[in-house]
Amino acid sequence: MRTSGHWATMAAALALITGCLTVRVPAHGTPQESGEKKHAIDLWFDKEMEKPENQSTQGMRHVVWKASEKWDAEMNRVYKKLMAHLDSKQKAALQKSQRAWIAFRDAEIQTTIQITGRMDGTMWQVVGDQQRTNLVRDRANQLIEYDRLGKE
Repeated sequence: MRTSGHWATMAAALALITGCLTVRVPAHGTPQESGEKKHAIDLWFDKEMEKPENQSTQGMRHVVWKASEKWDAEMNRVYKKLMAHLDSKQKAALQKSQRAWIAFRDAEIQTTIQITGRMDGTMWQVVGDQQRTNLVRDRANQLIEYDRLGKE
């Protein structure tokens, strides 16, 4: 039999999953706490998570993975855009930073797998998937901010 502590943990995990892709962004597309507009990927995620067919663990995992793919594509799009207009020193710095971030991302994903993989309940699979999505989303938003700063 499950304990009330277990259910509290599961409720906290569900709150983490449903709330963690909610990022407010201003019209120019970069994250800011005081902004009013969400990024299009976050809007898509919210809409998909509300659908009845995505209320199961499998449905949630599917949506989270699709969001991760969308954020990865956005990150790559902005990275290429940045590389096209930076000077040679800036390009070298960004390339070095991106390579270091990729190594960090891969190590962090392995850590998440080790931690959430040992948790009881399938909901932790969604939490682990969401952690990966958050890493990519955060990096994409960093690059979006660099692009915005380069235009000022």
